[in-house]
Amino acid sequence: MKKVLIFLLTIISFSSCIKHNNKDQNMLNNKIEILKNNNFEFPEDNLFKERIKLVFGVNIDSVFSNEFYLEIKPIIPDAPDFYPTVYKKEKYLDTDNFTNDLSFVSFNKYVFYEDKMAFNYLKFNDNYYLYMLVQDYGYYNNELLEYIFKEIKNDLETPFAYSVFFGRIGIHGNWELRKEIFQKYINQYPDVNISATSFIAPIIEEKNPYEGNREYDVAFILNLLIERNQKKDIYPVGEVDYLFIKYPNFLKHLKNNNYYSFPKLKSYSENQSDSDNSDNPIEYYIQDPDGFTNLRKEKNSKSEIVQQIKNGEKVEVLNEEGKWWLIKTQKEKQGYVYYDRVKVK
Repeated sequence: MKKVLIFLLTIISFSSCIKHNNKDQNMLNNKIEILKNNNFEFPEDNLFKERIKLVFGVNIDSVFSNEFYLEIKPIIPDAPDFYPTVYKKEKYLDTDNFTNDLSFVSFNKYVFYEDKMAFNYLKFNDNYYLYMLVQDYGYYNNELLEYIFKEIKNDLETPFAYSVFFGRIGIHGNWELRKEIFQKYINQYPDVNISATSFIAPIIEEKNPYEGNREYDVAFILNLLIERNQKKDIYPVGEVDYLFIKYPNFLKHLKNNNYYSFPKLKSYSENQSDSDNSDNPIEYYIQDPDGFTNLRKEKNSKSEIVQQIKNGEKVEVLNEEGKWWLIKTQKEKQGYVYYDRVKVK
């Protein structure tokens, strides 16, 4: 009786595996049919390998399984944990969460051929996957970067914006500053305010799992910002001065390392050091694109307005913790302003 039971269980288990395999094969065939019906040209072997390597940083010849996940540890905390699956033999990509079949087809067309119509479809219907290419894998081309830059321009404070500039290049890369992307952004938007607190301070304070050369990458950013301002004949560079005041040891570190051979950073920093050695106190003033900024009663943009402070007006900084700084105006009013409205003379 026991042998019969084992035999029956074996048959049931084997039958279940067959059904499961048949189901998987049917799903695979269905996906292939969807691609065929939407005029997807399955790439040749060399193109397939080349694009998977370029976009995701994976050499598929080193992967023995027919299907494998392009899964990485998310840069943004609590980011969705779904990533594309590569079907090596069939030569396409899939996930479980495409909005519809056209999104699925468009993603494949864009990844393998940079198809313009597929790009436009994803922009308006499933743009998460365009973001994912840049943010998670560090892949870009000119049209993709232009689209992403326009999307983040008005709110650089979001973690999504942060993850455009800081992240991996490919699935196996380190989490560090994507220097070329950052430089392209500065060149395209020379008037944009770069948040020293959001972008640079966490690197210096080692508050994130940064895997690059922290000090060198910060020096790269600062040198770029100084070059930008000098081209526009703007002095001082508020983001740089803020960091030198908040982290005086970092300025010493730069000097000890010859400013990592960045000439603009060196000349600016040495002038800053000379200024620090003088008896002149640090002066703060207001600078806002609107020509004035609002002094708030509490640390938020909906709080009661205590006073409007005009550009150029000197203020006293009482507390610079967080993104809302406690200041005192020349009228002896105290309240909070957003940190990037306060500049240093």
